[in-house]
Formats: sequence, structure tokens, C-alpha cells
Amino acid sequence: TFTIRRDGYSRFGADNKFGTFPSAALGWVASREAFLSDVKWIDLLKLRLSYGLNGNQAVSRYASLATINTSRYVSGPDPIITQYTSSMENASLCWESTKTANVGLDFAFLKSRISGSVDFFKSKSKDLIMQQSLPYMTGFGSVWANVGELKNHGVEVTLTTVNVQNENWNWTTTFNFSRYRNEITKLYGGKTEDITNSWFVGYPIHSFYGYETDGIWQEGDDIPEGFKPGYFRIKDLDGKEGITPDGDRHVYAYADPNYRFSISSNLTWKNLTLSFVINSVQGGNGYYMAENPYALNPNAYFPGRMNMVDMPYWTPDRPSNKYPTIDYSPTYGHYFLQDRSFVRLQDLSIAYDFPKRILNKIGMSGLRAYVSGKNLFTVTDWVGYDPEAGQSVFNGTPSMRSYILGIDITF
Repeated sequence: TFTIRRDGYSRFGADNKFGTFPSAALGWVASREAFLSDVKWIDLLKLRLSYGLNGNQAVSRYASLATINTSRYVSGPDPIITQYTSSMENASLCWESTKTANVGLDFAFLKSRISGSVDFFKSKSKDLIMQQSLPYMTGFGSVWANVGELKNHGVEVTLTTVNVQNENWNWTTTFNFSRYRNEITKLYGGKTEDITNSWFVGYPIHSFYGYETDGIWQEGDDIPEGFKPGYFRIKDLDGKEGITPDGDRHVYAYADPNYRFSISSNLTWKNLTLSFVINSVQGGNGYYMAENPYALNPNAYFPGRMNMVDMPYWTPDRPSNKYPTIDYSPTYGHYFLQDRSFVRLQDLSIAYDFPKRILNKIGMSGLRAYVSGKNLFTVTDWVGYDPEAGQSVFNGTPSMRSYILGIDITF
């Protein structure tokens, strides 16, 4: 098959509103060929190839235009109404385009007792659309921009098995696995790094950059100028005297996970069904800012509230080597970084379908009673509420645990 489309989007610059995106796909069902006709245990063997160009238009409204906002203040007896430019213009904002090549294999064996698919893909994105943080001197916080080029590659696997299938029992299991990698290959203006946005050529787009910490300065230590007892000890990575931005900052972690997997299973015995879903993300890091000194200080995150939990922050009488002194507000993210890996029992349900011989007597075609739960159990080293939720003490909604008891009736 071959397709081509041309799309227009009003949020891009005046000369960049349209994009053309062709794609092609080829499929070959090898299991229908004569040389596999005698292989009885192969039900399906299909090879898929595809290549295409896709467009990304994920920008906010008026992203290419300068917008005007209003404000007011009182000067004398009358209020003064003002207008100001609230966002920066970017007339060159254009489509992000991604070339993707995919090789896939669909299979089914042993009368479809084993089935699934495997996909490998490789892509390259040009004119990558991101919100670019700006220097404070510009008067703006950020602007939508085409910041560079990005390459991706990955693998996705799905495997379904029918473990038991007879008159009374039916048991199926599905396993999903995915692994992705990305790397910035080019930045705007020929740059190799954008420290403000943590973008670095040769590294993943979601990278963490800065100093690394190595405990806390204690009383009696040979403390360098600018530090004092209770402050973080910064690693001297280049081995030269003193801590310098050029010599001692580096990319020390990545936000994207190493891989993801899920397992779902459905077990039926006569009219009783048990099903569950286990979901997992392994690798990847994130900041948990609730452990920083601002979160420990009741006058910072919760002004006027003095019922602070007694966190073990550093004091001369309690020389912690983990939590700094409460009046310290560092910008060293390495200390707050945590592993977001987890394994979660996402769903669990038990259901009973009443027999037809009973339903026929009461004029029903179906009656099912069930009990189910979501987010029942999570195994993780993440200290906060939820490794998938927000990073601070006051934003982000964790996944809620819920229970449902219900009846489905069909007439």
C-alpha cells in the first residue's frame, strides 16, 4: 500500500503551515507459500515492512504569534490598565517531521495456542518541536521552537499463549515488552549543548545534568569557601582544585526507562473467572523534591503552618549525612534523584456468570456478579506516593487504589 497526505495547521508560522507526508507498507504472508504448506504447526507467519514520513503538530494555540495580556495597578484615585507582550513570536515555527522504518513479524503456532508479534523500528525526527526555556533577560519564560534533530530505535514484543483449553478450564496469558532509545543528533544554531534545557548532542533528550553530591560537610571538615557544616559536599570530578561548572558538571542520569513490560492473564473454570494485570517500568529516574530542604521547611511550601514532620535534617546535635541543614536551598539535583522502577498489580478481578438454566427461569439473558480492584500493590524503591506521579509535595495525583463490587444484568 502507498498513501500520501498533505496537512495544514494554522498554529505554525505563515510560511510553514503545510506539510506533505507519504508512506508505504508491504506485507508477505509466508505461511501461505508452498514451501510452508506441509508445516502443520505454523498457522500464521507474516512479515511486515513499512516506511513513512509523519508530522507532529503538538503546539499550543497561537504558538507562532506574540500574544498580548492585560494587567492593572492603582496610581492615585484611578486604576491604570496596562497591556504587555506575554509570549514571544516565532514566525519560523514549522512541522516536526519523523521518518520511520519498521520491520514486524506476526505469528501463530499450534492451532493459535501461541501467537504474537515482534516489531523493530528506527526513526529520525527533524525540526523537533519543544518548549525552549529562555534567559530571564528576554522577559519571557519559554517559546515554542524547532530545536534540532532526534533519532529513535526500539523493539516491541507481544506474546499470547493459550495455556489450558478444555470443557471446564480456559487459561490465557499475554506478555508485552517494549524498549526504546533516543539520542539528540543536532541542535539549533550548530550548538552541541543547551544547558538551560538539558539538551546535549549524543545524549537522550530527557537527561539530567549538573553536579554530583557526596554526603554533607560536617563540623571539623576542611570546608572550602562558600560552604559550611550542613551543606552538600560536591564531587570534584575533574580532579582539579576547586569546584567549577565546566569541569565538575556532567550528564549523570536519564529519565526514560530501560524497558517496560506487562503480564495479563485470564483463568476461567466453568462460570468463575479470575483475571489480573501486572504492569512494570524498569529504569529511568526522576526528582522527588519532597525531600529537599524547602519541603522540610514549613514556612516554604506551607506558609504559616508549623506542624512540620520532624525530618532528620542536619543540625550540630544530629549530624546527618543525607539531609542538609534546613536553611539550605541547593540547586544540586543529583541528591534528589531516585529510581522510578516499579512492579504494580494494576488490576485484579473475580467474576461469576450465572448459568443459563437459572437465567431462563427468571427472564434474563445474562447475569454476572464481580468484584475488582485497581492499583492494589506496588513494589518500588521510590520514596514518594507514586513513581508515576508528581515530583513535589504539593502537585501530581498518585494512582488511587479502588475497589468495585458490581452486577451486570442483561435482558
